[in-house]
Amino acid sequence: MKLIVIYGSPAVGKLTVARELSKITGYPVFHNHLTVDFLDSFYEGKGFWALAEKIRLDVIEAYAKSGKDGLIFTFVYSKPGDNDFVDDLKAVVEKNGGNVHFVRLFCDEKVLFERVTNESRKEFGKIKKVEVLKEDLAKDNIVSKIDGVSSLEIDTANIAASEVAEKVAKYFSL
Repeated sequence: MKLIVIYGSPAVGKLTVARELSKITGYPVFHNHLTVDFLDSFYEGKGFWALAEKIRLDVIEAYAKSGKDGLIFTFVYSKPGDNDFVDDLKAVVEKNGGNVHFVRLFCDEKVLFERVTNESRKEFGKIKKVEVLKEDLAKDNIVSKIDGVSSLEIDTANIAASEVAEKVAKYFSL
């Protein structure tokens, strides 16, 4: 199995690109807000992110064991807080004979601030206000490349999501 991990800050276009890549590859999309919104619907308190990570890893491991070709996963990487999760992610895929391919999407903050209020962000419990995005960008390092992995890096500021998806598919021979 090929696991395509698309990561980057909120409003950079992860889900939009993942959906376009899914059209090309036929791989399903397991995006960040499937677990976040699921847990938000009933779970409060300590351990939220640990539980989200466990669910994500369990789902990805089950999928890797299924013998299917590939899966697209999106999330906001926070440095250094998500380093253990990335290591665990690679381990569950690789122990089941799969490969993990990382794609870092990025763009200028100005573009992020324009996009964060887009209507498409209302489908899930995503950040929808510039002020909240500014707080998150100031609080956590959520724009960095993941240390220790090779990532295809694409600036999404002036390129259509379909073109980004085509670049990803070509680069990883999907």
